[in-house]
Amino acid sequence: MDAKEYLEQPLALERTIRNRQKEAEDLRHELTGVRAVTFEEHYSPNPNTRSPHEYALLRIAELEDQIREYRKEQIVLMSDVGRSIDQLSDFKEQQVLRYRYLSFLNVDQIARRMNYSPRWIKKLHSRALESFERGHP
Repeated sequence: MDAKEYLEQPLALERTIRNRQKEAEDLRHELTGVRAVTFEEHYSPNPNTRSPHEYALLRIAELEDQIREYRKEQIVLMSDVGRSIDQLSDFKEQQVLRYRYLSFLNVDQIARRMNYSPRWIKKLHSRALESFERGHP
């Protein structure tokens, strides 16, 4: 695992968490939405014993459990990554890595916070990754 892969672990978990949250939100919306009513008879040799609402509620509960577990894992990862970033000697390199990998900001957002151009932030980020790689093989 290279430096960038190591640093991106909390961000990857954040993306997974957001996907699970979106799925749960969609299911909640589906539960509160209006569905079309049909009066046709349907034959199924294996009739469902649960309603679609029950399936949705069970899936939402499962997603919420997954989100809690991912958050716990993310907290541990962020702590480890933060301690590793703290070992860099250059404060600006530390700052750009923290903003990117612990605050999940993009280049433009980091540039605004640090009062630099996005181009300079990209250079600083590359330099920070190189320094991180040297310090954490």
